[in-house]
Amino acid sequence: MAKYSMTYLMSAYILCGVWEMSKMQKRKFCRATFVIRGKVTGGRTLPEFQHKKEEAEFQVYANYKKKVPNVIKVRTDRDACGFSFQKGVEYLMSGTVRRSRYGVIYETNSCLWNDKWQNIKYGTQRKLKSGWFAKKCD
Repeated sequence: MAKYSMTYLMSAYILCGVWEMSKMQKRKFCRATFVIRGKVTGGRTLPEFQHKKEEAEFQVYANYKKKVPNVIKVRTDRDACGFSFQKGVEYLMSGTVRRSRYGVIYETNSCLWNDKWQNIKYGTQRKLKSGWFAKKCD
């Protein structure tokens, strides 16, 4: 039986983890209708939904999938995998778009790819900017 050094095993484990993370990110990217980089400029709880939905306003800095306006309001449901945003923080945020009689509604949840921009690895940021993720969707 071959013996492997601890360094080799740790490297293999880390590479496997990075590969799995990349696969998961790709899956979430492809599942989303839009993916943006933006900063939360405001937010509120929506009383018409018994205070179960929140709405965050984003100043959009970059579109990585479907083009959205420069400022959008994104809804999330606190009871169904909701995601909480902090005012003044920059995020990578993905979501879905639906049309209603009131206009376009942007929605997200924790099952999609949402994270603080500062937590996104530099290599992943480069892949987003270059369109690598968008090219990988079927």
